[in-house]
Amino acid sequence: MIVADWTFASWNASFAESPIMEFLYAVENGTYKFAPQLMRGSSKSEEDLVRLAAKVPWEEGAREDVIPPEFWKGALTLILTGNADQVRRYAVLAWRAPRANLDDFLASFYERLKSSPHYSEIKILNPDSI
Repeated sequence: MIVADWTFASWNASFAESPIMEFLYAVENGTYKFAPQLMRGSSKSEEDLVRLAAKVPWEEGAREDVIPPEFWKGALTLILTGNADQVRRYAVLAWRAPRANLDDFLASFYERLKSSPHYSEIKILNPDSI
């Protein structure tokens, strides 16, 4: 079963642009249980991170406080595959100056992430990184 988490709906973007988090559950002993083994992915190479960072469509001339939702979609992709330890490197590769402060943005992003009703599952996926 796939469970959608709308924690980032309308956060710093329109609802239509907002990335959603999806969590996988499998039947175990007659009930659905979170299935981290179905979500985990291998660690990304530097080349993979560069490719992921290149997908962020920074608009020339956009207001400095406008961060494309694809930016945090990339971070969520890493987190939801158990690779939260690579978010910082991805963020540094993807970030474009003279935008808002990266550290401030990431602090806000992680505060929002902590409000997820599935935060315990996120921590299971990333036991040493979240």
